[in-house]
Amino acid sequence: WASAVYAVTDAIPFYDIGAVYQTIQGVCDETQGQSDGATSIGEPSDGTSATFVLPTPTLVSEVTLNVARNFGLPAMSSIMTTTCMFEVSPAFAGGTAIDLMLSIETTAAEQSTIAALVPGLDQALTFPSGRVLETLKEGSSKVPVRISYLSPSLRIARPLEYGQEPVAVFVYTRKVG
Repeated sequence: WASAVYAVTDAIPFYDIGAVYQTIQGVCDETQGQSDGATSIGEPSDGTSATFVLPTPTLVSEVTLNVARNFGLPAMSSIMTTTCMFEVSPAFAGGTAIDLMLSIETTAAEQSTIAALVPGLDQALTFPSGRVLETLKEGSSKVPVRISYLSPSLRIARPLEYGQEPVAVFVYTRKVG
């Protein structure tokens, strides 16, 4: 599936890719989650009767697209933003790589120069890509990805074809500031 998506996006003419960012939320975040009632880090925990409500883990991918070769028309740009939910693969047994299953939710053209010209158009530029993919082919909104953390600031993501080897390699560094 990933190779089909790359083939479609690679075939779009007259665009340049700018900055690419991924934001992961809802995991390993000290500001989220719930306390067990201990008043300090040194106090032993007796457990908790509270139900832990953890946020749904999300991955937001932002890709800046610039379309400048418009045959005399003004340049256009937008930040194509895809929001995914994810879960760690039930088969994950620890180690250096984590297998995730991404579930694509929506895709939006944010900060679009076209939407800036037409009030309200920015809302119309949000697309339920996950539902549409599922309508076309069941399971197609799900993308398995293997994540390897090489350091606290360097991460490698490898989209997987089901049961196969990675089809691409993406290297991400932590955004500073």
